[in-house]
Amino acid sequence: MRIGIATLLSTVLLSCGCAFASSVPNITSVSPITTQQYQTITIQGTGFGTQAPYIGDSPYIAFSDFTQVWEAGYIGNGVVDTINLIVLSWTDSDITLGGFTGDWGLFTNYRLYNGDSVGLAIINPHSGAVPAYWNGVIVPEPGSLLMLGSGLLVSIGAIRRRSF
Repeated sequence: MRIGIATLLSTVLLSCGCAFASSVPNITSVSPITTQQYQTITIQGTGFGTQAPYIGDSPYIAFSDFTQVWEAGYIGNGVVDTINLIVLSWTDSDITLGGFTGDWGLFTNYRLYNGDSVGLAIINPHSGAVPAYWNGVIVPEPGSLLMLGSGLLVSIGAIRRRSF
């Protein structure tokens, strides 16, 4: 009888542990982030929980620009970010942001620049589990890459013409 109860108890505890483990956020990928105020940023992973779409701040997500020293979208511990996030959707495996509002661009450093070091922190709203972190770098706009590529091709063409 004791073995049966111990087995049942350990099974229940293990299943609770698995349920808790699945509610711990884990970021597996983030789409490229550019310098634009309004852009689609897709965060994929597991254990994000769910939230209704909103514009503003919450205690469950923070976007940080470590280079320009600002944060967006977070409220908590006496902190209220003045740059807000546009949260288009939030499911357990996918969060889609539509960009930034609030004080975005109010000061020179309240925007994103190519090469800025940025990061995200996500907390599951239902479990309050330890946050998942992601760090990355702002990438150039696709149009500016095309312009850069065109400029390089023109330069290469000019160099070839001169070599004849």
